[in-house]
Amino acid sequence: MILNQCSNLIVLHGSHGDWDQILNSIFYLKTRILVTGATGFIGHQLVDYLESLGNYEIIKSTRESISENDKLTLDFSNLASIEQADLSKIKIVIHLAAAVHNKITDSEEVETINYRSSALLARKCVFHNVSKFIFISTIGVHGSNADDVVSEKSEINCQTIYSQTKYKAEKAIIQETQNSDMTYTILRPVLVLGRQAPGNIEKLHKLIQTFIPLPFARIENSRTLIHVKDLVKVISHVIKEPKTENKTYVVGSLKSVTTTDLIKYLSKGRNNMFFIPKVFFNVIFSLLGRKTLYKQLFDSYEVDSRNLFNDIGWIANYPLHENDES
Repeated sequence: MILNQCSNLIVLHGSHGDWDQILNSIFYLKTRILVTGATGFIGHQLVDYLESLGNYEIIKSTRESISENDKLTLDFSNLASIEQADLSKIKIVIHLAAAVHNKITDSEEVETINYRSSALLARKCVFHNVSKFIFISTIGVHGSNADDVVSEKSEINCQTIYSQTKYKAEKAIIQETQNSDMTYTILRPVLVLGRQAPGNIEKLHKLIQTFIPLPFARIENSRTLIHVKDLVKVISHVIKEPKTENKTYVVGSLKSVTTTDLIKYLSKGRNNMFFIPKVFFNVIFSLLGRKTLYKQLFDSYEVDSRNLFNDIGWIANYPLHENDES
């Protein structure tokens, strides 16, 4: 009888969109979320976690043209692919896809993937009445080193093409959501730990696995990191928390660690470290033109994520998870 009444409403009042809306109001339907970059380091973990909650239907973006119900073709190096995408049944977008960790050397392609495609995707989301757009940016928009604790109020200091294009995407997404019903949340995570983490963590892990004693004992710095499992939980809270709407957050664990702590964690205590004075490394790295790497290993970089934790009512406490398979 209810279905007959719904059919009558369709006849009287119009479109397939009305029919979808009526069905959603009568029957419990899972919220449909598009995750871009779903096969990446963070995306894979995020999809698994959200699916385990049972509240969401996850649609994963793919560069290949595949006609599967849980996949949507989106090639972020090709703007036409974004323009042609049908997002009409998507409720929330979590945009993780990016050109990262120097895997793409063509600056124009990085610009297209990280900035132009992100801006176009946000515009398409507004057009298709997507309700929430969550964009994963980078703490790098505040620079790779800082004398003070980094927060959302810290100055913008993009030092790489990656952070520059991410920041341009942030501004474009905010602009696209103006005068629309779609809300945005921008997250700027610090270095992310976890099994098969890419980038600098991957390089450090490979160095540790050589079992050559490393000269990184007694490094007394303080760096904010976050474990991928905690970042995934942060995103899951942002999905459902209205307080996070139209806001930008820096994201890192509450407690910081030293580089020595990190190496012990990654090596599971198997690597013997010895001490060499910091000034020696400063000279060597400067001569090799690797000053940035020196800063990443020996300088402090702390991030204050209390605004985020207060809004979502949850805290990522410590990044070095016990029993992790990193």
